Amino acid sequence: MIRYLLTGVPGLDFPRSLPHRTTAAWSRRIFPCLLAVFILLALPHPAYAQGELCRGVPTSSWNETTHDAFVVLYTPGDLAFASSTLLSQINQINAEYQRLEKLFEASLMLPVTIRIYPTRLTYSCLNALAPGIPPDASHARIGLREIALIGEALQRDPSGWRREGLDVLRYELAALFSEQISDRKAPPGLAAGVGAYAQDPQVILAGQIPSAPQAPTRTWASLWGSADRTDPVQQVSIVAFLVDTYGWPRFQEFLQALAVSDGYRTALEDVYQQAPSALEAAWRDYYPQFAAGRWEFNVLHNYDLQPYEALIAAGAYADAAQGLREADAFLSRFGDSPRLQQAREMLSRARLGQQAGDLTAQARQSLQEGQYERALQQVDEALRRYASLDDTRRLDELDAYRQRAQAVLALRGQLQAQIQALTSGGATLEEAQALIETSRRLGELGDRSSLQVASEALAQARQTDNRLRSLFVALWVVLALGLLALRLLLARRKPPLEASL
Repeated sequence: MIRYLLTGVPGLDFPRSLPHRTTAAWSRRIFPCLLAVFILLALPHPAYAQGELCRGVPTSSWNETTHDAFVVLYTPGDLAFASSTLLSQINQINAEYQRLEKLFEASLMLPVTIRIYPTRLTYSCLNALAPGIPPDASHARIGLREIALIGEALQRDPSGWRREGLDVLRYELAALFSEQISDRKAPPGLAAGVGAYAQDPQVILAGQIPSAPQAPTRTWASLWGSADRTDPVQQVSIVAFLVDTYGWPRFQEFLQALAVSDGYRTALEDVYQQAPSALEAAWRDYYPQFAAGRWEFNVLHNYDLQPYEALIAAGAYADAAQGLREADAFLSRFGDSPRLQQAREMLSRARLGQQAGDLTAQARQSLQEGQYERALQQVDEALRRYASLDDTRRLDELDAYRQRAQAVLALRGQLQAQIQALTSGGATLEEAQALIETSRRLGELGDRSSLQVASEALAQARQTDNRLRSLFVALWVVLALGLLALRLLLARRKPPLEASL
């Protein structure tokens, strides 16, 4: 029997007559091989099994609705679901796409298809080469132009779609942007983190943040190397860390660098000028802060203006104004919004405080230059601005400037009267001594020009009255000492701390 079955098999040339023992030995060797072959042939082939399962899946019966940037595809059986979800929200979906266009400063290849697959099997059968969808997932991306929704998963929880449906599309659209900008070189976990960052944190993250924030348990390599969504908080926290620490424009630059770099580590080092290990260590320090409340803020949904409010409260108006100008430019991309209005109101306050600080510095400079009337005007203008900000921290400094300017102006008036009496020829010795005293006080206040005027007046009077010779010498001594004291005062005086803010 064995001889008959194997007759004609290449490489097996049986002799016409074999001893019974030899035939039995061949049988014992060949039979297990034949049995294995028969078992393999009897088992269903995977491709055949998949083909059998996919035999009833529709391939061409799709309804299509086009609207601006999107084409919505759905089977007739999903018409009611499509109408109550996607089609009823299509204007809002288009608006979200436009916001993401402005955020990433790029456009996707349009139109983007949103296809509702009735079942997970339909998705698998029609996209044999696409990544599989985890059992608990309801959406995915195919290439750079299609967002897949699993109808059976969504219809099991219609309230969940009403609550999170728009954020599902934000997730997939933002991930598509990251993949397109990076020329599909963004690690899958990074694309997932970008998608999660585009979602409304109050809707998506609020229920996933750990109650007791701790250091993260995974590395960037493990979080970015897989597209699974088992650690969405840690994935999105990496994007939040890079944006919070270095700004959104730098993160955009990082996505662009991925397209031309050897890997994400090289792109990180080129853009952030730090070793990836150093960035990851800083992220680990940042993560507890993120989990403790920082997660509520992101540049798309809740732009954080608190740091600038703190700068204004501290009197650092120049720093606040610089940051708020950047915030205004960024928020203006998305049109008018309450956040933009708040940023502009804060910028107005910061500019007012910056003007008040500039006027205070100008008043100090005017005093040093002997422009006392101008110094008084600048003091008054600075005080008005600080009063509108309810900021009293520099009132003592401004009051000192005012008192000094007023004292000098009053003494100047007194000096002019004394000089007039002296030069008229009718001045007494006591009046000349009073002039010297006035000159001394003006010198202490730093008014060098008045000292010079008094000196010239005494020199003129000396020509007519020798009694004033000794007073003239005394005045020169006062003048020299006054100038020396003024020089020492200006050399040792330091501007107040607020002047540098």
